[in-house]
Amino acid sequence: YLNVVGPAAVLRHVRRCWASLFTERAVIYRRRNGIEDRTVRMAVVVQRMVLPDASGVLFTADPVTGHRRTATVDAGFGLGEALVSGLVNPDVFTVRDDAVVAKAIAVKQRALHALPGGGTREVTVEPRQQERPALTDAQVVELVRLGRRIEAHFGCPQDIEWCLTDDGFRIVQSRPITTLFPVPV
Repeated sequence: YLNVVGPAAVLRHVRRCWASLFTERAVIYRRRNGIEDRTVRMAVVVQRMVLPDASGVLFTADPVTGHRRTATVDAGFGLGEALVSGLVNPDVFTVRDDAVVAKAIAVKQRALHALPGGGTREVTVEPRQQERPALTDAQVVELVRLGRRIEAHFGCPQDIEWCLTDDGFRIVQSRPITTLFPVPV
């Protein structure tokens, strides 16, 4: 849930997260995998809302080729939810050895923004901004360097969700890339 405002609303949404343990899909998954309902627990993370100019996903290794020295960055305007949900097509950057080696700049017609009173709204990007890259090459390289430090911390390639504000990059999630083949030893 994004841009939840006020303690009562935060608690209501935390309860909704907990309730998701018992959706039909979750229960069927547990039964198929031999996981008993009474053993399942859930922690809910509540983060301060970030109001980004741009956001997206960074893979510190190429999830398609498995190449560990190649990073990919998907970037769009506004909140990253529009990108990860497939609402918008992102700019795609490929980085190797601290240099952008390929990029495809999307026409970004839509963006998702936070509303002052809570919630989000889909907006139309101004026509003159639609073909502007969400990030400069220098910002992409800076983000990948940050991602490499996160990868070193966790000890494996990472799938990282990020936001860019006036204060710089903010990491909102990092998890292992699950689609990579193991590195031969």
